[in-house]
Amino acid sequence: MKGFNHFYLIEPDDWHFKTSRDVENALLKADDFSYKYGSLDQVEGEIEEFVRQWVIRELITVYGFPEEHIDIEQYVQTRYSYGEIDIALKDQDFRLRILGRKEESSLRARIFLAGRCSLTASLSTT
Repeated sequence: MKGFNHFYLIEPDDWHFKTSRDVENALLKADDFSYKYGSLDQVEGEIEEFVRQWVIRELITVYGFPEEHIDIEQYVQTRYSYGEIDIALKDQDFRLRILGRKEESSLRARIFLAGRCSLTASLSTT
């Protein structure tokens, strides 16, 4: 059964979706973090984009998803309202299939990492 590797840092120069508003903001925060602390050590606990970029890399390398079938910052209708999702996986017809939804805007990397096992299980059945 496939599974995500343990977390590893993706350097900001290697990030996907750099024209996204959230990614652009995270790039600025990463520069500030690096300047303030002298490195990016433990940055994933402060800037959740590092975790999203890791998940995207794993989806591409471990599960073989083409980048064009991955999207971020999508608004979708839930039962009662619209909500933003962090990561959307689309099938070959580009229909949304698996969604990684933000529960709240202050979602932190540690919470995302805790959900890694359930996402891995969902992907293993696709």
